Amino acid sequence: MRFALPITVGTKPAMSDYLPAPFGLAGFSAPVEEQYPSFVPFLTLGDGKIYAASDGADSITPGGDARSLRFTNTKWAQYGSNSGQRFETGLKSEVEFVVEAGKLVRRETVTAEKDVEIKLWKFVFPSTASSAYEAFQNGRTTFYLNGRDGKSTVTFKVPDGTKIRVLATGDSKLGKGVLGAIPIHLVAETENIKLTAGQKLSWEMSVEVK
Repeated sequence: MRFALPITVGTKPAMSDYLPAPFGLAGFSAPVEEQYPSFVPFLTLGDGKIYAASDGADSITPGGDARSLRFTNTKWAQYGSNSGQRFETGLKSEVEFVVEAGKLVRRETVTAEKDVEIKLWKFVFPSTASSAYEAFQNGRTTFYLNGRDGKSTVTFKVPDGTKIRVLATGDSKLGKGVLGAIPIHLVAETENIKLTAGQKLSWEMSVEVK
């Protein structure tokens, strides 16, 4: 398993190419120059604006064993604003990437620092796979993917009510990657989340490459 995890700022807020996602991971590929929730959730809040915990971080903490990384954001990138601008949303995002048991795991906890309405939470795993098989067991949804980069297994543990679907990109812009086509996207969405001050929203996903 080899990849780079950039925590940086792009040409526009929340650009898919510049999100804190594992670039170079077999089976995963971000669409080229799109503002898109590629491996990083986009949140549409009650004001109708779209935010992502990206474009830098408040703190970055690498694990002592070089197998994990934590970063936090209390200021978020806002879709449609200027590059490098970050905004307070009343939410704090804490993300952990860890390599364990041959899997790359992403865990995130979002804590409300005040009452916040999330109209839409959306996360996408763009894949170079050409086929996907879905299974559900032990409260987790697992997708078995197969394509030009080999086989991979993607498992989600998400809040109740979250819907996960397979999107075939066809000839759209979302299907264009740096090193070739991105035929399949796994799209997770949930609507109308209301968090009171102190309440948390947690989820995780794992990727195993074979």
